[in-house]
Amino acid sequence: MHGKKSGRQSGNIIALDTVADYGSVKLYEMVLADYYMQKGDSGAPITVYGTYADLLIGVHSGGIPDETNKDDRVSRFSKLSEVKKTLNLDSIYTVE
Repeated sequence: MHGKKSGRQSGNIIALDTVADYGSVKLYEMVLADYYMQKGDSGAPITVYGTYADLLIGVHSGGIPDETNKDDRVSRFSKLSEVKKTLNLDSIYTVE
């Protein structure tokens, strides 16, 4: 992740296809990961860094607010495929 507040962070995927329950809203197909995040990082790109290219795989949404997350190391992001499906996008283009 490369967040506005926390900068470039690395971590590992903990769980796939989880549900984020915010009371009146539930988000499905979420991914849990152990990268460091701070408030203000929402919307940051989640990438896999490669030798020849970086691959965009998701969008950061936040951390898990519970007693097991005192050091902000359990983070949650939406898969890029789910973002594309929800927004009805065929393709995503980048400009450099």
